[in-house]
Amino acid sequence: MSPNVSYLGSIKQDVGLTTGAKVIPSTGKGVPDKMFVTSGKNFTIYDISDPAHPKTMGTIAHSLAWEGEEVPTNGKILAFASDFYSFDPDCVNSDEPLGTINGSVVLAPTCPVETAESPCPGRPLAGVPVRVVDADGNELASAVSGDDGAFTIDVAPGSYLLTASIEEDPARFVKPVRVEVRAGEVVRADVQVDSGIR
Repeated sequence: MSPNVSYLGSIKQDVGLTTGAKVIPSTGKGVPDKMFVTSGKNFTIYDISDPAHPKTMGTIAHSLAWEGEEVPTNGKILAFASDFYSFDPDCVNSDEPLGTINGSVVLAPTCPVETAESPCPGRPLAGVPVRVVDADGNELASAVSGDDGAFTIDVAPGSYLLTASIEEDPARFVKPVRVEVRAGEVVRADVQVDSGIR
């Protein structure tokens, strides 16, 4: 390792993926230093004002074959390019219209007793992998919740289960949510993580 480089840690949602990254310095007051990360699975923008504690500004799940290691961006526009090879043309249909799932990952309950007079709203969870699976349990698409717990997933029309993985606390229960996706439409579906508070 070069003497001017220090290891600070790994970003969980991009660990294990082939990635490319590019840092765009701040362009003015109130604009943070940003790092653009592309992989074969995600495109994520991080606020790296504090390099040891990067914050997710936004993420998109996609299905590119390669990571785009040069990350061609000026901080406003990012170009994606991918080679995709298939021996069976029937297994790829680039014209298939997709639907969109918008939602949030929420931890609840956050207090032992909730009443109409004293509501106890859930707390958004960041950095949670959210998965779309079919009836056989095959993962078809995924995303990682942002700092506000929000996620967006594009997937082919169909009936799916939406679930999440809480790796740091496997005891937390996530009840899968049934979701119907229609082409060209946006459906709302939240994932609730049971905090265990009773």
